[in-house]
Amino acid sequence: MLGGDSNGPVVVVLTEDQDALDEFEELLEATECKPICTSDPKGAAPLLTEMGDKVDLLILDLEIEGSTRMFKSVRELNPDMPVILLSDSPTDPTVQRMIGAGPTRSVRKPMDGRLFSALLTDLLHPSEGYVRDFTPVPIGPGADSSGPHPRA
Repeated sequence: MLGGDSNGPVVVVLTEDQDALDEFEELLEATECKPICTSDPKGAAPLLTEMGDKVDLLILDLEIEGSTRMFKSVRELNPDMPVILLSDSPTDPTVQRMIGAGPTRSVRKPMDGRLFSALLTDLLHPSEGYVRDFTPVPIGPGADSSGPHPRA
């Protein structure tokens, strides 16, 4: 048995960056998740279809060819599956439209370890986690910095 068993939540990671795959695998194992890391988009699609609701979270690199199509397929099969979209441009309007579909967050690559931990908490345990938008917002002169900030 996979999702939700004693081995922890099942997280599928799809990125062509081998260093990122290694880092995600290490971070996920440290948080008691069961990572399934791949750089093969053609192999990931059938895996996600076969495993269905046994996958607790998908981390998808939008720079991979066919990733947008894969995201749409995931949303059709499992609209409630949490997804983290990795992008060089997480504030791009196309990426922002994707966020509106189900529990989805977009983050800039490479992802900060603290942000990753907060995202895992938010998406895998929503009643325990942050209730906030993780979309990067530029902070500069005149920006209001008095709002809530997560503690490190």
